[in-house]
Amino acid sequence: MRIIKKHINFKEKIFHIKAELSENSDDVWNLYHILDKGDYVVGWVQRKIAVVGVTGKQSQEKKAMKVMIKVTGFDYQTDNDNLRINGIIARESKWIGLGQHQAMSISSPQTFEIIKRVFDSEHVRRLKEATAEAQAGQVLAIVMEEGIAQIYLVSNGNCR
Repeated sequence: MRIIKKHINFKEKIFHIKAELSENSDDVWNLYHILDKGDYVVGWVQRKIAVVGVTGKQSQEKKAMKVMIKVTGFDYQTDNDNLRINGIIARESKWIGLGQHQAMSISSPQTFEIIKRVFDSEHVRRLKEATAEAQAGQVLAIVMEEGIAQIYLVSNGNCR
């Protein structure tokens, strides 16, 4: 995960990050543990909208739009490494009114924003770990002999 913009202040109770998920699947998992019900998420969604043509005929078309939703529920889908967020529109736009339900899907690579009103040091710690993993290189080495295989994970000069 790469942090684009970050503002965290415990006194003013502000936790606002803008981040981009990398190809690393751990990013979506870490995001799943940072997110809580009641948080606000800003991201892109596809939504069907009604369009009235010049003849007065109404049709539907899919439109990509940036929305802010207040999270009511979320689910991590392991099979496609995707975080599905359900919520209520918190910022009105030309196409969507306040209070309408909306689902958002976050997967890598994608840019998003999270605004939390209630957070603690555990959220900040998890965010630091997620960004540190993106900056650290990791190498997996497998040494094989007849009947024996040894697996090593090398990261930041450490071998596990």
